[in-house]
Amino acid sequence: MTQEAYLLISVESGREREILETLKMSEYVDEAFILFGQYDILAKVKCDDKDELKVCISTIKALDGIGDIKTLEVADVVV
Repeated sequence: MTQEAYLLISVESGREREILETLKMSEYVDEAFILFGQYDILAKVKCDDKDELKVCISTIKALDGIGDIKTLEVADVVV
């Protein structure tokens, strides 16, 4: 079952566009947006399972310029 999550990401000031472009190249990131407010980037990620989600988040946290990440896991999808 696919595990989806939204990541609210804080980044170093002035590096939003650079980090957004890096995130968009990730195999895990489905969509990414620059935000105004407490967080700088919103990324929607899709992984095969929770273990892969942990790898995804660890990989993103390791990127240069990444600050805080808040993870919002999708519980259910209603279409």
